[in-house]
Amino acid sequence: MRSITLFLALSCVIMAVSCQKNKQNPPAEPPVTNKTTKVKLKLTGDILLTESPLSNGRKIGDILSAARSSFGNNTLYAVGVRRQDGTEPLFTGLFTHPDSIYIDVPSSGQYNVSIHIYKKGTGGGLYYDLLDGFKYFPFPIGTELKNRMDSVVRFPYLMDQVAFTDVASLDSTITSLPSVIYPEVEYFQGDVDFIGSPYPAPIYISMMRRSFGIQFRATNFTEGELYVEFSRGPDALGGPVLADLRLTPANINSDYHILGSDDFRTSDSTQLVNVKLTLLRPDGSHSVIITKNIYFKRNVLTKLQLTFPEYSRAGIGLMIGETDWSGNETINL
Repeated sequence: MRSITLFLALSCVIMAVSCQKNKQNPPAEPPVTNKTTKVKLKLTGDILLTESPLSNGRKIGDILSAARSSFGNNTLYAVGVRRQDGTEPLFTGLFTHPDSIYIDVPSSGQYNVSIHIYKKGTGGGLYYDLLDGFKYFPFPIGTELKNRMDSVVRFPYLMDQVAFTDVASLDSTITSLPSVIYPEVEYFQGDVDFIGSPYPAPIYISMMRRSFGIQFRATNFTEGELYVEFSRGPDALGGPVLADLRLTPANINSDYHILGSDDFRTSDSTQLVNVKLTLLRPDGSHSVIITKNIYFKRNVLTKLQLTFPEYSRAGIGLMIGETDWSGNETINL
């Protein structure tokens, strides 16, 4: 009996010591790893349709060319990787060709990858500065062109919008045009959520073209200039809407303009835009000839056809037509 009592006492002492050790040494947490794996991005959606012919037979990208060489002759792919529960990017990168886009994917966790594509379209291409030997694209891109991903993120707002993107003038590589809400750049955007893995598969992103077009044409317009101004209502986002246009008899029937818009995130049309046309006559006089409120539609080239009276002072006619980028046409009088 005495032996049993001594055994039980020793057992209690051993258990107490063991419990105390467990309190002092809790189970180790799983190791935190910063390992990443490179994964290829594959683009689908509207980006595959960018060479669809417009109704006049020309292809997007062959419309105008800059007088001097500029980055605008290429397409810029801007990529950002974020945590799903955060907004600041973990990795960012700028690329010049879709086949070279590989992103750094963490081995665990939930993330979002977004890509924004800027094509020259009808404008002068994106404006850039030189920083540490690299082409640096200012707001809203805010990073350098290195054709690789980088964990050094200069600005947390990377690639949140196309509004106020700096576009270079057509005759210079060092002059930036005034920033506007609808810049003259063909713009695409897409994003997708994914879960980090040590052995991830390629990530597919469906791209949406967030652009619209404007074209002016005129009959019997033989002298002077047309000055075109764009504005929006007082409740709209502040800032200039589009760059003003000056149209002449020499260019009005040949030029058109492809522009990017953030409005297409939630709608297939822009906010209401007021278009005002002023005729500047050779004798120095001028008068407003037309004002029109227009909703510009995604993937649609809106044509404004002006008809000037040939022999009288009758009013100037305006007809609005819409051509989508698959070639179908509807006319609204």
